[in-house]
Amino acid sequence: MEFYQLIIIIILFSAVQSIVGVGLLLLGTPTLLLLGYAYPEVLWILLPSSCVLSLLQIIEGYDLISTKKKAYFYTVPSLVISLIIVIKLDYIIDIKKIVGIILLLIVALRFSAFPDTWMKIALKRYTDFFYLLIGFIHGCSNLGGAPLSVIVSATHKDRQTVNANIAFVYFILALSQLLVLFSYESKVFSVSYLLFVPLVVFNHLVLSRLFTRKVNNITFKNFINLVILVFGVVCLL
Repeated sequence: MEFYQLIIIIILFSAVQSIVGVGLLLLGTPTLLLLGYAYPEVLWILLPSSCVLSLLQIIEGYDLISTKKKAYFYTVPSLVISLIIVIKLDYIIDIKKIVGIILLLIVALRFSAFPDTWMKIALKRYTDFFYLLIGFIHGCSNLGGAPLSVIVSATHKDRQTVNANIAFVYFILALSQLLVLFSYESKVFSVSYLLFVPLVVFNHLVLSRLFTRKVNNITFKNFINLVILVFGVVCLL
């Protein structure tokens, strides 16, 4: 039953990511933590599928990507440092509480008009710092995709361009996380987690595209915000 439960989670949240650019890690991470999985195991379950999904989105819009340099020089180093710290101090750090706090901050950011007004000005002055912060958040919570989507959306308006840039940074971060996991938590890895990869590919190429044609973007966004709020509150309980 546990394996089928994971299949449902992967299919559902990868469909969300195919539509709005984020979802598999943003919603999958708190879900698995609440189900009792340890943080390193959560990463092993989600990252291979996230890598492949991001790669598909990169292929579809590679020419639209403008975040390559920032991903390499700012997000990756801060991610590696924060992830190693979390792994080393796992016995004294409550990941669920960290995830809960970050989720509530994400909801506040997504519901606010703040990103549309202030973010464009701040990005011009502090772009490097924002990408550094994204890497740190992603390393300690796996939730860097939400602030990343806010920043990219403030820079680009076309949804395909936004999704392509988010996917590229996601892909680079996921590869970095996997390298850290191979070095520090390889014993947690299970080959069965790779069985989710073809499901994600099929889901992205077929199911999610059928769903995209019928979805109302505003309603869908509000629903996702509500789900994030619920996850944030439950993680803090």
